[in-house]
Amino acid sequence: MSISRNVADSLNQYIIESGEGDGDLGYPSLLIPEGAYKGWVPKDIYSKTLRRVRLPFLRLLSFPVGGTSIGTLPQQLTDFSAEGNYLTKLPKCFAECCKLTRLSLGYNHFTEIPYPVYGLVNLEDLNLEHNCLEYVDKTIGQLRSLRILNLSGNMLRELPPELKQCRKIQRLYLSGKFYPRGKIQQFPECICGLNDLVFLDLSWQQVRNIPASFGNLRKLEELNLKWNQLQEVSQEMKKCTKLLRIDLSGALRLLSAIPAALFYLEDLHTLNLSDNFFTDVPSEVCGLIKLRHLVVQRNSLLRLSPDLYKLRYLQHLELGENFLEALPEGLRSLKRLEYLGLCQNRLTDLPDEICFLGQLRYLGLGHNKITQLPENIYHLQSLTTLDVNDNELREVPLLMDRLDLLASNDGLHLHNNPLRSPFLEISEQGTSQLFEYLKGIRLKEAHHRWKMIMIGAAKAGKTSLRQALMLGRSKLTADNERTWVMERHLWEPESRLRVQIMDFGGHHIYQAAHHMFLSPDALHVLVFDLTKYSTEAYEDLIGHWLEAIMDRAAGAKIVMVGTHCDLCTKEDVQEKREDILRLVRRNEARKRNDIEREIRKIRTELDKPEAREVSGGIPEIGVGRLQEKLNRLEKMLNSRSEVPDEIHVVSCADNLYGVSDFCSFLVGRLKSVPASGLPDHWFTFLEQIQQVPDRVISFEQAMGYFKSVMAENHQSMMGMGGSPERSLEMVLKYLHSTGEIVWYSDNTELRTTVFHRPEALIDMLRAVFRHDFDEVVQFSPDLGESLELRRDRFDRMKQNFLQRGLLTRELLRFLLVLFRLTEDASDSFLDLTLSLMLKFSLCFKLQKSQATALVSPSEVVQFPWFFSSEKPQDFEGKWPQLRPPRMFELVMEINFSGPAPPNFFEKLSVKLHNFLYDTSRINWQNGVLAQRNTSTLLVERERRNQGTTVVVSARTESASDLTELWWLVMNVRLAAMHLFKDWPLLKVELELVCMHCVLKGLDTPTRYPGEVFEHVIPKGEYTLKCCDRFPDDHVPTCFVFPLEEKEYQDNHDLYIKAAADCMQSSMDEVDASLGPSCNAERMLYGRGLSVLSRRLTDEWTAVLMRLGVPYERLHQLELSYPTNFPERVLLGLTEWRDGTEGSPEEKVEALFTVLSEEDISQNELVEDLREQFGL
Repeated sequence: MSISRNVADSLNQYIIESGEGDGDLGYPSLLIPEGAYKGWVPKDIYSKTLRRVRLPFLRLLSFPVGGTSIGTLPQQLTDFSAEGNYLTKLPKCFAECCKLTRLSLGYNHFTEIPYPVYGLVNLEDLNLEHNCLEYVDKTIGQLRSLRILNLSGNMLRELPPELKQCRKIQRLYLSGKFYPRGKIQQFPECICGLNDLVFLDLSWQQVRNIPASFGNLRKLEELNLKWNQLQEVSQEMKKCTKLLRIDLSGALRLLSAIPAALFYLEDLHTLNLSDNFFTDVPSEVCGLIKLRHLVVQRNSLLRLSPDLYKLRYLQHLELGENFLEALPEGLRSLKRLEYLGLCQNRLTDLPDEICFLGQLRYLGLGHNKITQLPENIYHLQSLTTLDVNDNELREVPLLMDRLDLLASNDGLHLHNNPLRSPFLEISEQGTSQLFEYLKGIRLKEAHHRWKMIMIGAAKAGKTSLRQALMLGRSKLTADNERTWVMERHLWEPESRLRVQIMDFGGHHIYQAAHHMFLSPDALHVLVFDLTKYSTEAYEDLIGHWLEAIMDRAAGAKIVMVGTHCDLCTKEDVQEKREDILRLVRRNEARKRNDIEREIRKIRTELDKPEAREVSGGIPEIGVGRLQEKLNRLEKMLNSRSEVPDEIHVVSCADNLYGVSDFCSFLVGRLKSVPASGLPDHWFTFLEQIQQVPDRVISFEQAMGYFKSVMAENHQSMMGMGGSPERSLEMVLKYLHSTGEIVWYSDNTELRTTVFHRPEALIDMLRAVFRHDFDEVVQFSPDLGESLELRRDRFDRMKQNFLQRGLLTRELLRFLLVLFRLTEDASDSFLDLTLSLMLKFSLCFKLQKSQATALVSPSEVVQFPWFFSSEKPQDFEGKWPQLRPPRMFELVMEINFSGPAPPNFFEKLSVKLHNFLYDTSRINWQNGVLAQRNTSTLLVERERRNQGTTVVVSARTESASDLTELWWLVMNVRLAAMHLFKDWPLLKVELELVCMHCVLKGLDTPTRYPGEVFEHVIPKGEYTLKCCDRFPDDHVPTCFVFPLEEKEYQDNHDLYIKAAADCMQSSMDEVDASLGPSCNAERMLYGRGLSVLSRRLTDEWTAVLMRLGVPYERLHQLELSYPTNFPERVLLGLTEWRDGTEGSPEEKVEALFTVLSEEDISQNELVEDLREQFGL
């Protein structure tokens, strides 16, 4: 009993209940694994009710084992499999399995289909493959439900006609054995009656014909007839229009040509014709318009028809083991080709067209006679395997290392080639090692090294064009792939032409970085979108960018190219090209005429006798300045870039219209200068510094590497530049001009830093400048936790940055890690990033104060690019639109004939902080308002006519503070002049607005030339007759020439007295026109508040609070001016005056009322003020 129970338990372990494995419902399945029993199965199987039974490879000789009863098993059995046993027959009782739909008895020993099978009328899938069947009984016609019949690997000679009664058959397997070969010689006619047939396998038989009735198989999709002996293929086969896959390998060896019927099967996508004897692939093959896989391996092909290339959907083409000596033109048309097999032919070279197969993943070229690979093979960016074994290669193209997938898959096979040393030794180490060697060879042996800058408006197509040039195929740029600040890419269109491409982002915020990279040594490619162009859009799309290049990079080579030409008609393209060239030439002619006119004017001045007089051999300052200006204008004229005389047009869509011609033009332009290699010691120096892990190195560090290299190579530095420093400068300048490094030799603040990895400079810019900052920069809890930054704090810092341009150290760290510009954003890296941003005048550092403490306890910098576009609400109170009476106002204007240089005002705003760091400063996009002591400075950008003007105004109420006004204005001028160095050919004029005219209230005051800022104030002359509007008036000299500090200016008080007298005279004239109300104005806007500020003491806070000034503001004034009590009070009174509504009389009476209150008791002061100002 225990033995019986153990046997039953062993069977139960293989039972799977319904729903546990295969989705059967209601009844379990028995799935015995291979070899679990040997020649038997437990008898309990016959007492079970099962849906599925699997009995594979159990060495069963019969079933049921040892008997004729099958018990209850047939009741629900639908799927029975006993593959790989020794069965020769089935008992009659097996016919009781009337619900059986699938029966698999393959790999047994049946010599005929067991008779009980014919009674299973519900059978849908019958598998008797690889038995010993020699015939099929006509009774098979009873299996009317049959859908799949597999009789492969048997010894059948024919099929009974009754098989066609099984009309539902969809898949029929009748392949013979490999040995001995199958015995079917005539195509079974019964098959042609199976109208629902989808799949037919008659491979490895001896079929000699495809009859006309084959055309009845209208639903047939796949046909396998390989290794038959076809001698005839009926034309009726072309009616099988749904055929998708045909395998005729080895089946057509008795035919001299490919059967014509095949070429009418337009939906066919796989055709295998291997192992035949065809000598060519006829032109009719182009009729297979949807063909994707074509295999003609091991034939006798001598030639290919160019029509083969019309198969535009072809993905797989195998032509190996033939006799091809060349490939016809047109190969590049197979744009979808992924696999190309050409091994074991007689090819000696490859057409360059093969390099345009951008989707190619496998290229088999082994066992040919190829002597060299195309140089542009690096365009095959999808290539993972390249087999060139057993050829005659002596070297490989130097650009092959661009094939990244080939390296990562180690897919380059070069065995048995006569490679010269060291290619042979290195190639044996692997693909990656060979590619590293190729990179080094190119870096060292490049004959031409260039920097190419791609510049233009946003969405002009710069990145798509760059990718088309580099990849040789279309790769259009999606919105989320737009260039972020700038991208640097190495383009090597030829093995010894090395081009560093700087792809500039076109968004206006990225223009802050453009001037850092524009260079006279670079080729500048100005890209614009033809579809957006109109005469009105010329300035935004072309003129602005062209002028930026010509101003910043004198003498630079410029190329212009319009994109998206495929979206314009030919007539439209031609019309736009002509209009652009007309405007370019017209504007350049105007600029040259303006410069020449100015040169003639200066020469006329210099030719006057008085200009030739010199004192002690030293020209007068005015004459010297004119000569300097003349020299600058002549340089500007002589070094202006030549404007392009041609507009190239391209499309970066699939057809790449014009890209190839444009690429050839660029290569020719880049190679127009004589070839010159990089000296060995320069190359060694470049290699060494590029291996330094630091993001930047100092000039001193570079000097150390340079000296070491020169010593190792026994080179003298004296012959290069006369000293080690000058020799190194020469090398760094050259490497900078080629884009290998970045080094600013002309910038005193930056020349001590060498960017041996230019990406470090780009990453610094990317940390802050992003057009979609608000969308992209989102809080990440995981990142916030790792950086110890809470969400609420992050949100405040982000808003402060977007609305006020305030960047904290914590937010910078977050950005660097978020954008993966660094892994940990260490303090040293943060320090480096901040210092570089400050040196590049991208931001200014705020002094620690209560205001910055509210933002962050750590370092805070401010970026003008993110200032608010609106003026502050209290602007009018701090700077009344109408100049108050008794207020001195000094005005300088910086006038640009056109738009100001990109980001000039933002950079000027940064420079202002050098001398406004300790002032109260208010910023917005178009202005800066700062209070310094008793003076107020306003720097504002305005658009005038066709140009831009930066107006610099300074106000004060006291003549004694005129020195400070001049100090403020002259510092602004100094900052602007420093920025002008970045645009050496910039046309800009500085003018001084006559303060005398301003005091008179003229709308069109006299303007003095900017040269007055360079003169010292005349000694002993306290007034001048110099105002064109009032030629008889004596204008104080300190209104026209800069007034120095008292310590450095003789008779300083006399200049101040002249200014005070002029103000008094102006006020008298105003008094006469204003009447009695001017007394209150003189009290408020003259010296009244100054007198009051000096006489008020401890009660000042009470007075100002009762006048409406908040206590917080008073406390801030106290902190800002801890020792200057009068200044503190004056500022408070001034803010009250400017921020209070009402007439001057009402304001004065409100002030006197507060002063007269009992607890303040300043009645005596009130009486003195009434008497002094006639109130």
